[in-house]
Amino acid sequence: MGSLEPSEARNAQSTPSVSTGPSAATVTIQTPIVTPTRRQTLVIVGGTMLALSLGVMDASIVGTAGPTIITDLGGLSLYAWVFSVYVLAQTISMPLLGKLSDIYGRKRFFLVGLVVFIAGSMLSGASQNILELIAFRTLQGLGSGAFFTVGLAIVGASVRPEQRSRVLGITGSVFGLGAIMGPTVGSYLVQSVGWRWIFYVNLPFGVLSLILVAFAVKEIRSSHAGKKIDWAGALALAGWVSMLLLGLLNGGTTYPWYSWQEVFFFAGFVALLPVFLYVESKAHDPIIPLSLFRIRSISSSFAIQFVRGAVLLGLVAFISLFVQGALGGDIQDTRNVLYSFVVPFIIGSIAAGQLLTRLGYRAVAVVGVTLMAIGTGTFAFMGLNPSVVELIARGPVTGLGMGIGLASVLSAFQNSVERRQIGVASSLGTFSLNLGGAIGVSLLGTVQLNSFSSRLDTIVQQAPPQARAQLSQLFADPNQVGQLLNSPVAFAQIIAAHPGLSVFVAPIRAALAGSILDGFLVIFAMSVLAVVASLFMPASLKKAKEEGPPAPVAPVAA
Repeated sequence: MGSLEPSEARNAQSTPSVSTGPSAATVTIQTPIVTPTRRQTLVIVGGTMLALSLGVMDASIVGTAGPTIITDLGGLSLYAWVFSVYVLAQTISMPLLGKLSDIYGRKRFFLVGLVVFIAGSMLSGASQNILELIAFRTLQGLGSGAFFTVGLAIVGASVRPEQRSRVLGITGSVFGLGAIMGPTVGSYLVQSVGWRWIFYVNLPFGVLSLILVAFAVKEIRSSHAGKKIDWAGALALAGWVSMLLLGLLNGGTTYPWYSWQEVFFFAGFVALLPVFLYVESKAHDPIIPLSLFRIRSISSSFAIQFVRGAVLLGLVAFISLFVQGALGGDIQDTRNVLYSFVVPFIIGSIAAGQLLTRLGYRAVAVVGVTLMAIGTGTFAFMGLNPSVVELIARGPVTGLGMGIGLASVLSAFQNSVERRQIGVASSLGTFSLNLGGAIGVSLLGTVQLNSFSSRLDTIVQQAPPQARAQLSQLFADPNQVGQLLNSPVAFAQIIAAHPGLSVFVAPIRAALAGSILDGFLVIFAMSVLAVVASLFMPASLKKAKEEGPPAPVAPVAA
C-alpha cells in the first residue's frame, strides 16, 4: 500500500501512489497532520489526555454505583452487562478505527468518537431502565474505542520519532490514573450527587477535549478513491473478540461456567479466531497486519501490555475487596491504598519517556516490569491481616513499575512502524491492554472464587453441629459472602440476627483474605512473565522510514 510521503506533503500535492499487490490497483493517499507549533502540541496533548482519562475511568467507575443503580432501575440479573458491553464495544472498535484513521484521517475519527461518547454518557445518565442503560453504555464503548486509539495516534503523528517517547510518557500516565481513580471518583459522586452524575460528569470535560483537539489539530485533505476496506477481517475480528469477551465477562456471574451459553461463547471463539487469522493473511490491506508481529519490539510490547492490563485491573479489583471485605476497612481506606499507586505511576511514566532515548527500550522496559513484579510479589507474600499502612507502603513500587513499563511499550509500538501505520500500531497497544484486562480479571476472579469456596467449606465442616446448618444456609455461596463482607451494614445485620455466628466472622474474613492472596499470587506470576517478555525487546529501535513531520502548509478542514 502506497502512502503520501512527507516530502510530498511539503509540496501539498495529491499525487496518488498505486499499489501493485495481488488485488486491483488501489489509491492510498494518507491524510497527514500538519506540523503543530509548540503551543499547539501542548493543546493537542492536553485535549487527548482529557479524553483518554474519561474513557479509562468509565470502564471502572460504574462498579461502585452498582447497588444504587439496581435499586433505582432494577434488573439485577442484567447488571453485569452494563460493564460487559462497554468493554466489548470498546475493544472491538479499537483495531478497526485505528486502521480507518490511518486511511481517512485521524482528526475526524477522534472527534466523531468523542461526540458518540458524550451522547452515550448523556443518555446513560438519563436511562429509565436497565436495558436503556446497557444500550447507551454500548454507545459509550464505541466512542471511547475511537478516541482511545486515534488520540494516541494523533499525539504520535504530531511529533518527531525522537520526541514521541517523552510525549507518550506524559500522555500514557492517564491510563493508570484513570483506572485507579475510577472507583474512588465513582463512589464520591454516588454518595454526594447521585449515580447519574458518574455519566453526566463526562459532558463538560468531553466538550472541552472536543474543542481543544478540533482547533489544534490540522490535517491536509486527501483523496481516498478506490480504497478497499477489509470488511471480512473486521467482521471476523468482531466475531471472535465478542465470543471471547462475552464468555469471560459473563462466566460465573450471569451464566455458570459449565452452562450451554458459556460453551457456545467459547466454541464460537475457537471457531472464529482461525477464520480471522486466515482472512487477515490473505487480505490485501488487513485490519491488523499479521506481519507486524514479526517485528520483535511489537510482539514483545503486545505481550507486556497484555499482562499489564491483567495486573492493573486485577489489583484495582482485589485491593478494594481485600481492604473492605477481608480487613473490614471503609471506602476511604481503599482510596488511600489506591492513591499510593497513582503518583508513582505518573512519575514512572513521565520519567521513562525521558529516559528511553538515552537508555534504550529494552533497559527501560526490563526495569519497569521488574519493579512491577517486585511490587506484586510484596502483595502476594504478605500476611492475612496487614494494616492499611502496610498496604499503602506496598503500592509505590508497583505503581512506579507499571508507569515505566507503559511508557516504554507505547513508544515501542509507534516507533516500530512508519507514520502511515501509527493508527494500527496504537490500536495494538490499546487492544492488548483491554484484552489482557478482560482475560486476566476473569482468570483471577475464578481462582479467587474457587479458593474462597474451598475455604468456606472447610469452615462449615469444622463448625460445631448446631452452627453448621446456619452456616451452610447463610454462607454457602462465596459470591454472596464476598458481597456481604464488602457491605458492612448488610453483614452486621445478618450477624445481629444470628448472634451465635459472630465467632465465625474472623475465620470468614481470613478465608476471604487467603483467597485474595491466591489471586495476588497469580498476578505475581503474570508479572514474572512480563519480565521474560521484556528481555526479547530490542535494545534500541531503528527510526521509522520518514523524513520528519511535514512542514506547515495551508490547512484545509479535514
